[in-house]
Amino acid sequence: MTLIVIDKRRLTHGVVRLRLGRPDGSELPPFEAGAHLALSVVGMVRQYSITSSPRERLHYEIAVLRVPGGRGGSAFIHDGLGIGDEIDVDGPFNGFGLDGCPPYAVFIAGGIGLTPFYTLIRKALDTGVPCELHYTTRTAADRLPIPKLGPGRLVTYVSREVSNDSAPLDIPGLLQQTRRDAHLYVCGPRRLIESARSTADRLGWPRSAVHVESFGAGVAPGDRPLTVHLDLSGVTIRVEPGGSILQAMLDRGIWANYQCRRGECGSCYVEVTAGEAEHRDVCLTPAQRRAGMCPCVSWATSDELTIRA
Repeated sequence: MTLIVIDKRRLTHGVVRLRLGRPDGSELPPFEAGAHLALSVVGMVRQYSITSSPRERLHYEIAVLRVPGGRGGSAFIHDGLGIGDEIDVDGPFNGFGLDGCPPYAVFIAGGIGLTPFYTLIRKALDTGVPCELHYTTRTAADRLPIPKLGPGRLVTYVSREVSNDSAPLDIPGLLQQTRRDAHLYVCGPRRLIESARSTADRLGWPRSAVHVESFGAGVAPGDRPLTVHLDLSGVTIRVEPGGSILQAMLDRGIWANYQCRRGECGSCYVEVTAGEAEHRDVCLTPAQRRAGMCPCVSWATSDELTIRA
């Protein structure tokens, strides 16, 4: 669907909030807490959590972090997209819901990863689910506006400004003290998600009680253009940094299985037969990573990669 920007405001020095609505002002499709949108910007698709209430049907709100060194999607939203401009949007999609009515919910957010918790916290409070939020950022100035949870339910951390009243988030220490019937909800950088999942596994948490949402495909400073050989199809594709191997396959008409497209479910897993994969998923086991990869988000340390597809 085509939406227009009806409001744009800066939340922090690196994050802007967009309010999107229909050109004719009519109602938008409904969504559940934790949902996200897929925006098409400068030839790429980028996913952003909806931060506005599901009860508000005349607009969606999202928050967009400027990503230095990216392919220009966030820079375009920050600098090139203005009020009244049109943008192509798909969704809403939801793979990060509250999962019924858990006995207790622990929300762990890193940086821009706070965004899905605006709606999840509202739903928890509305449905009587006791919850707490642990929010970590690089500095105090990087913090987004924080939802109100009540006394004792919020702890903030910083990783680059350690003082008497602030310290880095210690995932193992936090989970050691967390009640074992709690459900964990984690969103943020891949390292934060992997730390939470591996710690929860070690402490015996059931996988069904650990819910994660990643940032999806991205670009790292050392990424180079990648040549991917599909040995079953006999096709060779070239993927630019910041792109998705999976999307490049689909663009060439190659059939591929997938669901989340964010490295969270493993549905797109393929075997790697040559080259060195760089794993950026948050779902595969070490054994799976030794044999294959998630092409929706992962990249390669080699210039060429051969996969069984």
